[in-house]
Amino acid sequence: MIWIECIKSIASTGKAGKCPYCGNINTDYAHVKVDNENGYLDVWCNECKKMGHISRVRINKEIKNVINLDEVHKVIPKYEITY
Repeated sequence: MIWIECIKSIASTGKAGKCPYCGNINTDYAHVKVDNENGYLDVWCNECKKMGHISRVRINKEIKNVINLDEVHKVIPKYEITY
């Protein structure tokens, strides 16, 4: 999982950190709430337009940057999904 360092950075600092592909820090992320406690995490680079998708993420009150499923098209860009 090439995006693992970004996931660690999100967990510890609330920021996605460097893109694993191009090294740029112009990255972002969003947790998407699908039901009461479950969802997924998308993390992306605004420079090289690559994105990581992590499914089955537990969404609790401590998670930041949470959006609802109906907001996905407004918040998350349609970049190339990589793993």
